Amino acid sequence: MIVNLAISTAWILASALLFRLLSVWDQLPERVAVHFGRSLQPDGWGRKSIMAWLIVLLVVGHAIFTTWLLLTHGQGNGMIATIQLVTATVFFSVFWQMITFNIKGKPLKAVWIILPVLLIVGLIAALLSGT
Repeated sequence: MIVNLAISTAWILASALLFRLLSVWDQLPERVAVHFGRSLQPDGWGRKSIMAWLIVLLVVGHAIFTTWLLLTHGQGNGMIATIQLVTATVFFSVFWQMITFNIKGKPLKAVWIILPVLLIVGLIAALLSGT
């Protein structure tokens, strides 16, 4: 069950993010922030086409990798599925915030990165403890 959830979620989040990118494409400036440092302030800039390729390659690549990994090695291994599920959520959150920053100037919020990471740590601990 968790395997199917992880695969579905990876593809749904990738699709939603790509739809968001396409729907706001005309609102993005030509020069956009493509990298953020530890303080969540932009420290790398590039053309919006570069940002689009980064997003497409990472989220679609992750969805393909998740599907392959879980169908070939993940049956009966809830930890792999959980890690992939949370990774997809983190990618979605970071890139959604990146798009929003480049349109509206709203700063990235660490909570939307930290919460999924804490979730994965808790789920791994639960899986390791056998509960």
